[in-house]
Amino acid sequence: MSVNPFSRPAGERFRFSWPLLLLMATIAAVAFAAIQAQMAVRSHQRTANRLLHDYSAFAAWSYQQHLANQLQESAWEALHPFYPRMDAMVDLSMHADMGAVRPARHVREM
Repeated sequence: MSVNPFSRPAGERFRFSWPLLLLMATIAAVAFAAIQAQMAVRSHQRTANRLLHDYSAFAAWSYQQHLANQLQESAWEALHPFYPRMDAMVDLSMHADMGAVRPARHVREM
């Protein structure tokens, strides 16, 4: 009859040893850290996707505004080739004292 070195005697119960308990606690801590890291990665991905979506929406809006301004300016020039726009007649440089808008030098007073 051969004796198994890993077998326990009949009355002995399984008991936890300190190294086994430390190993199980370490495995649990690593699993918790891995789950937290995965949650952080997903959160960062969602944030990056929202940021990219918001940035692209703003860029599209800005492009639309510039395009509308260009089309409006082109239509004005095509329909009224000899009349300057009213906003072109005003010099946007401000007076230092009052902040008022003054007429441009190249435009005659009417």
